[in-house]
Amino acid sequence: MEDIKQPRKAKKQVKRNWKQAKRESKIIIGTIVLCTVIVSFLILLDENKQLQEQLNAPAPYLEDVCEALDPVVLPIEEENKWKEDSGEYVKFTAYNTVEEQTDSTPCIAANGYICGRNDVIACPRDIPLGTKVELEGYGIFECMDRMHDKYDCSDGVCEEERWDISFDKDIEGAIQWGHKNVKVEVIS
Repeated sequence: MEDIKQPRKAKKQVKRNWKQAKRESKIIIGTIVLCTVIVSFLILLDENKQLQEQLNAPAPYLEDVCEALDPVVLPIEEENKWKEDSGEYVKFTAYNTVEEQTDSTPCIAANGYICGRNDVIACPRDIPLGTKVELEGYGIFECMDRMHDKYDCSDGVCEEERWDISFDKDIEGAIQWGHKNVKVEVIS
């Protein structure tokens, strides 16, 4: 009789051990998930802190940005050439400050931070960054970014010259703009 009770006791002990192991594994899994969430949150906080530091950092000098992003320095006479040619019509297309249309840092243009602004254009390399231009009927804009090479005819080779006007995050506004020929006059 004693031999028959032994397997039953062992079976009950195995069941108890199995239930205990399940409880412990749930606790371990819960702990791992909680740790993962906490670590992810801390990483996001750190990234947010770094972004805040970048946004609050003093803006780089215009010369440094130009040198880093546009290593070809134009002679003075070519920079002034555009002032002489003011008043010509230019094809303008629109873009938005979103990764799908720019790069992984859509708010950082060749000449600084542009998100939240409604006076930014991307212009060819023969126009100095920071140049203010008047778009007839639309107001005064600042050249804060560069056009892609295939639309920049400053070197005489391109598919088609055009400039871009930033619609920041207003995607619908950019779509409605489409492309327009606008008279451009350099102010400063």
